[in-house]
Amino acid sequence: MSGTCSILVTGAKLSGKTSFIRTLADGKFPRGIVQSRFNFKGETYFGDRKREFQFIDTTASDEFFGSNQELLYNNDIIMMLFSIDKKEELMYIKNELMTQLKTKITNNPAFFIVATKSDETDRIPEEVISKTFADDGVKFFEISSRFNEGVQELFNEALAIKFGAPVRVVQQKNERASSKTCKQQ
Repeated sequence: MSGTCSILVTGAKLSGKTSFIRTLADGKFPRGIVQSRFNFKGETYFGDRKREFQFIDTTASDEFFGSNQELLYNNDIIMMLFSIDKKEELMYIKNELMTQLKTKITNNPAFFIVATKSDETDRIPEEVISKTFADDGVKFFEISSRFNEGVQELFNEALAIKFGAPVRVVQQKNERASSKTCKQQ
């Protein structure tokens, strides 16, 4: 089992992909304009073993699939984000994005459906989301990057799936990486 966990973050436009990664990397919600394509690498200790991880941030998926298909390969986890108050984004993930991903990837990554902006009051009911993906074998999470809620838990769950046991983060070191650095060889 490889010591590196590669996590592809994709989803609807303006769904908070980069904010999620920046909140995890910096420990706080980014203020001001959030730059797209914020990839980063880091390491954490899993028991006594150092484990590395990398997040690959996609911009608009149309652009991503057209010019960066090599980044689809060899990911352990694929997180598909949507805003919890926008049903059209949920349906985009179900009817378009997930279909595209499943036809293009060659390995068998774990899929996560991630509802962002969980602090919104006008929201899609959880039972609608669960029913939408009932037959797809995906895990569902809600997060709020703005309030840093669920962000670390989502990351821990992704690592637990990759490494096969619950993760106890002893130390975490983050290293910002350009998208060129994160490309799969």
